[in-house]
Amino acid sequence: MRALGEWSTTERVSVADCADLAVAALGALNCARPNGRFESYIAIMREFAALPFPCALPWDADKQTLFFEAASQVTQLIAAARVWPVLPPDVVTNKMRRVLAGNSIPDPNLDVDADARNILLEFATACLVRAAGFAVSMTIEREDVRGSLDGFPDLVVECKRPVSTGSLGTSIKKCCRQFQRRRVEPGAVGMILIGVDRMFDGVPERLAEQFGAWKGAAPGDRRSTPTPTIVATPPAMPTFATQTDASTWGDRALEIRVQLVAVVTWLTCGGHHPPEAPLVGVLATLPAFLQDEGVPTIPLRMGVVNISPENGAAHSLLRRLLRGPEGHP
Repeated sequence: MRALGEWSTTERVSVADCADLAVAALGALNCARPNGRFESYIAIMREFAALPFPCALPWDADKQTLFFEAASQVTQLIAAARVWPVLPPDVVTNKMRRVLAGNSIPDPNLDVDADARNILLEFATACLVRAAGFAVSMTIEREDVRGSLDGFPDLVVECKRPVSTGSLGTSIKKCCRQFQRRRVEPGAVGMILIGVDRMFDGVPERLAEQFGAWKGAAPGDRRSTPTPTIVATPPAMPTFATQTDASTWGDRALEIRVQLVAVVTWLTCGGHHPPEAPLVGVLATLPAFLQDEGVPTIPLRMGVVNISPENGAAHSLLRRLLRGPEGHP
């Protein structure tokens, strides 16, 4: 399995700016819902921005969870707005109506909540693929996101956002079924992209040693690795003394979650990579509370790994993505 590559990061936006940009994005749509879930996100972000720092975070776990969800969804909405102008208006309208539906905190038993987050993840993924220099397309019936660049194979992405670490395997199975049903054409490279914003519950860190051993094992030895038992709890706001501590946590958190998604993808497919999807990636918003500053910025980051080392096309595409933008098509 190739090493992790972090190949897209948006500029870091403050909490106050996130709220203002979200209002502008919603105003640009002709399908916005009054009093919908994004209004509650904007309200709690503005409440946070008004706190007098330095101070301790004066919220209980439920309110921290709402803020964490707000940071994720608003940051992805802002990314989505950046890519709307290059997509067909009917696709944007159709998909954004579904994005705006649902509850402020997702109910794992409601399809409308899962659908809203999965589709917003598609838009955020398209934004970051475009930021790497690729032309992007999205459709209503075919793959979630396609990236194209002359001289390289097309990148075909299927996206899912699990409601917790415990539902990761189910999300990966759904991606694999979508690849099988939609039939990636010869020459294109598929990627399973998992939004991990509901997977900050400490589980990946506890299993990091096991994943590290799996990563270093020979391919034949990986087949005997047992599927880990995962018990998840809702995420709350991680707190750090300094920006350096928060950045170190963010780097490690992203790497561990890419490893986790790669391992579970491999095990889900019976000890091999999905033939249609040699690339596996994660997308994460990583808000962290600093004791003296609150949450200065909210980065949106993507990491990817090639779990099929023999696939030369996937390797060349990943190398190109790692180079970053050379002008937006």
